[in-house]
Amino acid sequence: MPSVFKANKSIIFAQQDGLGRTNRAPYIEALGEEYPTLNFTNQTQWRKKMNSLFKLVFTTTIILMLSGCGEPTFDTSSDETIKESLQEIIADLSKDDQERFKKTLTNIYMFGALADFGDNAEDTKEKINSILNGKTADEIFQFANELKQKVKK
Repeated sequence: MPSVFKANKSIIFAQQDGLGRTNRAPYIEALGEEYPTLNFTNQTQWRKKMNSLFKLVFTTTIILMLSGCGEPTFDTSSDETIKESLQEIIADLSKDDQERFKKTLTNIYMFGALADFGDNAEDTKEKINSILNGKTADEIFQFANELKQKVKK
């Protein structure tokens, strides 16, 4: 069914194809006059590009949101970051796990001192910190269990 467009005080009939696109060219050619027309293939390409851009931005946003939802990790780069990361990890744990985590860390550092990882206390602390750096609470629990297994053997 034809639709009507007004252009330069003349009425131009247009037809739509089965895809919902409007084609005015046959009617404009029949009038023998030049009228500005929209290039619908470019408009379709533009929509496709915008849809692709939207999908890319949406996907990137979701990925960034999900990556920010990970468990807090133990940061041993300085004494301040150790305190901050411990507070974050402990805040994320249940009451029982908080106590267990504190005992586990104490045991790890005591084991390091007894095992004599370094020549002095500072070297021992640095070596243990390098082992624990970047680990989550679960990974620290797992590391402590591995140490217990080694001690039992």
